[in-house]
Amino acid sequence: MCSFKKFEYVEMYSSAICNLNCSYCYIPKVSELKDVNKRIVEDICNGTYIERIKTIAPDLKGLAFWGAEPTITLPEIIEHLDEFLIAFPKLNHFSFSTNLIKDPTVIYEFLKALPDDRKFSAGFQISIDGHKPITDANRGEGTTKKISDNIRLLAFMMNDLKDKNVSVRFPTKITWTMDNVRFFYENLEELDESYNFFSKMQDDLDRINTNKNVKYLINCWGNMELPGNYTKEDGLLVAELFKEVYQRKRIYIPKSQKFVKKKWKTLPLDSFKSMMERALFYSDYLYSKQCMFTCSAGDSQFGISIDGYHPCHRTFTFILEQMRKYEGCDVNFIRSKITVPKETFDVDFPRVSYLVGGFHNFLKMRHNATISSIFEAARVGEILPKYKHYENAYYLALMNTAAYSCHIDNFIQTSSIGISPLSLIRLFGNGALDYLMKEALNDSPYKHEYNDIQ
Repeated sequence: MCSFKKFEYVEMYSSAICNLNCSYCYIPKVSELKDVNKRIVEDICNGTYIERIKTIAPDLKGLAFWGAEPTITLPEIIEHLDEFLIAFPKLNHFSFSTNLIKDPTVIYEFLKALPDDRKFSAGFQISIDGHKPITDANRGEGTTKKISDNIRLLAFMMNDLKDKNVSVRFPTKITWTMDNVRFFYENLEELDESYNFFSKMQDDLDRINTNKNVKYLINCWGNMELPGNYTKEDGLLVAELFKEVYQRKRIYIPKSQKFVKKKWKTLPLDSFKSMMERALFYSDYLYSKQCMFTCSAGDSQFGISIDGYHPCHRTFTFILEQMRKYEGCDVNFIRSKITVPKETFDVDFPRVSYLVGGFHNFLKMRHNATISSIFEAARVGEILPKYKHYENAYYLALMNTAAYSCHIDNFIQTSSIGISPLSLIRLFGNGALDYLMKEALNDSPYKHEYNDIQ
């Protein structure tokens, strides 16, 4: 048994194949994935995953199933669920993200299989990007109806689990590409259609749901595809969409408690505003409590795959040589630096833990390195000239380092865990951040520091 840090949460590579081919997916749909999936199933069934988890997380509390589409191998996990629960008596939380194309009965069967002598919680994220012109464009013809039907069918099934000692949350994950943003900008009325689509879904699920232990959290607006490879032109387009939304007064103004024109309760891409609000609210702790602003990868949780140990799920598919083409980087180099082969666990695990710790524990360095990148981007005209001023650059850097930051994506794009890529800097540094800050800084003591400098 290793003598260094033990983890309580694990992300497990549970499926290598998918029943969709989404436009923004970074995983190549190659035949080799079928062989990888067979190895995954073998490791689930023969207990290899359990033994590997014990090595770093003997007191495991939370287990996340990651991969292409986790529900594809969920029947095998159900078959061996008792073995996981016996091996880890503190295990009480499960999570995964699904496209919900597969018959949702498998999710019901998984929850039904949980024993009644232990209290459980679960979070199953459902990916759907919008009404038909958006989801069908991103995920394939007919997917909007299929996912919509399945989530309602699942809601009826969940009502039969009222007596189970398990609480479940079903949030939606909405992803928008630049093609989606362009579609909305050219057809502003489609924003209403997308919002109404999700509002109706929430209303329907609230009516169907009679299980007080189940909650459906239907978001109405998307996140941008991340990490992306955004250009200056992309940033200008996102800013123009925000401008149109504000000028047409399509948003709900909570402070005056009045609706104006459109009954939207939040702004499109509002999740980024929420990230900024949180980052601003806790900014006094930016350099003293860094864990508040980073992910849990390599900090409180680790990833486990058929080839060894990963800080998180992001590098699971690096086992494929074809990932070099899709990521545009030296995949083998990144695997050698940021993952732990099962054959060299004792040597490499402390090294990788120390490396990832550098990402989590030195936020001040990353934040100031990002500010330097922003200064340079403003100087060469990649973003607005207002970001030559420190006060403005500080907030744009906050979007990158405190609101969204990933050490793997940093490493992939810049070969350093401490240097943020320019993608989000371009996306929000060409006007979009102004509109987010207009809301996030409303009645805030920080307001003058950003808005007065052009």
